[in-house]
Amino acid sequence: MLGCLWRMAMTINDVKLFCSVNRSALLLITILPTLMGMGPPLPPGSQQITTEVWGCGTITPGTTTVADLATPTFSINPSPGMRIKEVWLDHADPNAQLLGAVSSYTFDPVTAPHTLSASFELANRKTYAVVSPERDHSELGESWSRPLVLNITHSGQKKWVAVYGAGFNNAVNPAYGAGLYVLDLANGGEVLEFIPLGSGSYPNSYEHSAPASILAITPDSTSEATYHGAMVYIVDLEGRLWKINMTDQGTLFAKTILYNAAATDANERLSFNALTAAFSGGECNNLWLYFGTGDIRSTEIENATGAIANRVFGIKDPDFPDFNAPASLYESDLSSSADACPSTCDDTYKGWYHQLDADEKVTGNIALKGGWLLFSHYRPDSLNACSMGTGYLTMMNFVCPVGSGSGDQRVTGEIGKGVPSAPVCQGDRCYLFVAQPESNPAPEFADPDAHPDGIFSFQAPDDLVEADDLNTWHQEF
Repeated sequence: MLGCLWRMAMTINDVKLFCSVNRSALLLITILPTLMGMGPPLPPGSQQITTEVWGCGTITPGTTTVADLATPTFSINPSPGMRIKEVWLDHADPNAQLLGAVSSYTFDPVTAPHTLSASFELANRKTYAVVSPERDHSELGESWSRPLVLNITHSGQKKWVAVYGAGFNNAVNPAYGAGLYVLDLANGGEVLEFIPLGSGSYPNSYEHSAPASILAITPDSTSEATYHGAMVYIVDLEGRLWKINMTDQGTLFAKTILYNAAATDANERLSFNALTAAFSGGECNNLWLYFGTGDIRSTEIENATGAIANRVFGIKDPDFPDFNAPASLYESDLSSSADACPSTCDDTYKGWYHQLDADEKVTGNIALKGGWLLFSHYRPDSLNACSMGTGYLTMMNFVCPVGSGSGDQRVTGEIGKGVPSAPVCQGDRCYLFVAQPESNPAPEFADPDAHPDGIFSFQAPDDLVEADDLNTWHQEF
């Protein structure tokens, strides 16, 4: 039972235990080493073996200290209904060894610290029979994204296709979820193309998958799209922003990573939400893409370790409407929300990031209104994981998060207890929903008593300077 409810990462100086029940007891275990300072030093002539588990199972005896030159044996045990997927030795090391689906491992004489990691999967996970490529859906996981119906040019002919992400794999199984399906709607939904979004084992501690919905920019949605077909964008689970060419210009289905948010087991910088896009207007009129990060799974959203470091990103695609494959950007390539505002026409201005407070998570899609960017975020109660945390709403300039004038600085308002939904703006009103409304007074920015059943209504902010320069934009539903 413990193996199914717990996810562990243990070292001599830090213990992280996450469980869907009895969180208040676990919290003391999590923060006790911090309160007491650094853990005790290792005895002379000894080394530490750290164990890590992904999924439902255990490694016995667990993290332990052994004498130099010892040859300890560890047992890998799946929980009922599970099987061993992979066992790794020193998975974070450049010279990591994949040991396979072994049930035990005996170390060579130990002369240095090591990490032994194991992942588990369902024992009855469906294995697909060999089928023709046109019917092969073996990469399909839990597909959460709404399929987009697009008209593209394929082999010189226009085709109606459905495009959707292969879905969620709980961040631990590389066998499915990591890609996009393109179905030919005129031929009974045959698979026209499967576009993989990476492979390999535990990059950045998370396995590739694509649970978020896809954003497609077509000539129907903006006059800036000077092509037939669509330029497709998606953020995968570990925060890599992909650009995929489904236009009649260049190579069909070519792909590139515009930005990598570098999610890790510590920062929990996962991406479940769809991108939002807008044009900056003015002389340069660049395409901007926005998304926020945060592990919002029900078993993880209350995590508060102090190391969780989520972000909101605004990434510029200077090549749109063309497709190019530049080197991937990282956070060090972006401007911080504490930096001054550069010109959007500056080629060195690749985009920006806004750093959330420790342990906060973005809880929905980004909204745009008149040059403003709006997003909801949630801060768990770090002192009591059984207590409801607090929701917030932040508004900022969509091309420069610190704003460029006296009336467009960043503003954050507390919503109250509970997890807020993504904000939605229509006309001169904005709305969002939050859990536990009976304990929430109306926040400062909301109308008094305008939150029946947890739905908050508030006046949309006035348009920013130069907002009239924006191109029109709409999303096809």
